[in-house]
Amino acid sequence: MSLSSITSPLSLECSDADILEGFGGSELGVTVKNVRDAVEECGIICASDPRLKNVLLALDAMDHDRKLTKREFFQAISDNVTLLHRIATKEMVIRDFQSFSTHLDYLKDSVEPETSGQNADYIPTLKNAPSDVFAVAFCSTDGQFYESGQSRQSFSIQSTCKPIMFALALQKMGTDKVLEWCGIEPSGRPFNDTKLMEDKRPFNPMVNSGALMTAALLAAEYPHILENDFPNKEDGAYAKELCDEILLPLWRTLSANGIVGDVGFCRDTFLSERDTADTNIGIAHIMKAQKGLPPNVSTQTMIDFYLRSCSLTSNTATMAVVASTLANGGKNPITGEQIFSVDVVKKTLSVLSFCGFYDNSGEFFFHTGVPSKSGVSGIVFLVLPNVGGFAIFSPRIDKHGNSVRGSLFAKRLMSHFTFHSYDSLSSLSTGCRLDPRYSCDFSRQRDIARLRWALKAGGEHARNFDRLLLNICVRVGLIDGKLDSSVIKMLTSSYESVMCTHLPRGRLEGILAELEHDVAEKALDSMYELVSAEAHSLNDTEKELILAAAVKVTTANHEISDRERSILRTLCQALRVDNCVLDMRLSLWEKELKKGRDRRLSAKAKEKAVDLDLDYAKSLVKKLQKR
Repeated sequence: MSLSSITSPLSLECSDADILEGFGGSELGVTVKNVRDAVEECGIICASDPRLKNVLLALDAMDHDRKLTKREFFQAISDNVTLLHRIATKEMVIRDFQSFSTHLDYLKDSVEPETSGQNADYIPTLKNAPSDVFAVAFCSTDGQFYESGQSRQSFSIQSTCKPIMFALALQKMGTDKVLEWCGIEPSGRPFNDTKLMEDKRPFNPMVNSGALMTAALLAAEYPHILENDFPNKEDGAYAKELCDEILLPLWRTLSANGIVGDVGFCRDTFLSERDTADTNIGIAHIMKAQKGLPPNVSTQTMIDFYLRSCSLTSNTATMAVVASTLANGGKNPITGEQIFSVDVVKKTLSVLSFCGFYDNSGEFFFHTGVPSKSGVSGIVFLVLPNVGGFAIFSPRIDKHGNSVRGSLFAKRLMSHFTFHSYDSLSSLSTGCRLDPRYSCDFSRQRDIARLRWALKAGGEHARNFDRLLLNICVRVGLIDGKLDSSVIKMLTSSYESVMCTHLPRGRLEGILAELEHDVAEKALDSMYELVSAEAHSLNDTEKELILAAAVKVTTANHEISDRERSILRTLCQALRVDNCVLDMRLSLWEKELKKGRDRRLSAKAKEKAVDLDLDYAKSLVKKLQKR
């Protein structure tokens, strides 16, 4: 019997060797440092994740550098061997979290220069907020966490309170009662429009009229608060108690009880909201006059409760956890608490899909394909069912009230990863976008192995790909009109690393002879035509191999010109690959190139320092000898 089976019911699944190897150990044991490094590498926050609290306490009581025996190790991790097994065997929802984080860093950096839009100006506290703040956070349904920028800076949640209020109303009183008072149709109108549906209901719970009605429904559902000291209490006090007793605890539970930041309340924002609430007051009175309000709820309580909800404060990291809770079917991915039922979350996300981005919801869903919600403070959250939640904060908003950077980041995210709801229709052709839920390296190596085997077996598709790859490498290498030795070396290396076969000199000379009378531009034009004709028959791995080889050839001299970038972009277009894939590849290449230059400069500086030290030592010896 394995030692792991002593502490876990997963004895058939949990192999000692798998876990030890996954933590950088062996049958001889593993160090505490190995375990901590592996946990953090997969995106788990060791310092605050309650799932690993007891495990880490047990491990921290031991010498970090000493190798623990198998028995010591498995006893230490017994409190949550299931999670640690998934970490060790890379079975978390995001398989390679470090690579995923690198891609997110790139996307954030690519969006940061965007400075269009302006702060919401009708609420003083939002108008005066710093405009340049930019933060991105992600929490997977396994609790893997990424954050960048000012992700712990607090802001008011504004309209992102609406889906949570709607979900709570569905859970407390059921779908039929909620829909009796509020519709679920896209309005196509600004979020603060006063128009109602023909039956006098608000269009949906994500516009202000619908959110006000949801607030009234929730207020009516807690009569013990409304009746408390009635009528001796000021009307606004009921809204305060509703917020303090219902919404604040709910939001704190959704966000894992302050693990990455607390949820609070900003009185200044609330007072600013109330001082500028003329439109909301008008909407409340129109709804009362046309359909009425739920029993025992005044317009003042409805308005104040809604405005207090908008004035709750959070941060980007916390909002990512909230979004991930929705992505996880209402179950908090870190605490494991089931907060909303799966049915309630399903209905809430359906409404967010077509109503979450105000009167720009259709266009936004067209590009992103995921449920999302924005707020005029500059917050945007995206819900990726069964994957996780993103939160992006940047105060500058567009004419619809949506964060400019938040919207742009979301669209670029979808052009980089296969997160769109209908990407499953793409089969093997996604334009070389990535799916971090699967091991891309494994899929790529499998496809390459099959391609090489098919080439040896004389497969027609493999032979066509082989010719296409070599033709593209040669034609790209001829950008400057000739192939110099460095380009030929890189060209040969690129081809041979893909096809795992020697490139006969005669094949290269044969292609060059065919192109002897072609000027560089004509050779490129014929390449684009050739690629366009074959693109439909290539899978993502084959397209990526061609693009990677072309990038290697163009960067053989350790630099890339604007013309070469333009040629690679046209090649992407012919391959039907999104340009963001190329941009990411070139960005990583440039970073590696800079690191190489920095290493060389550092080495030269050290050599110079050593020489200076030697010169100083020699001069000191001479002085001593003279004495």
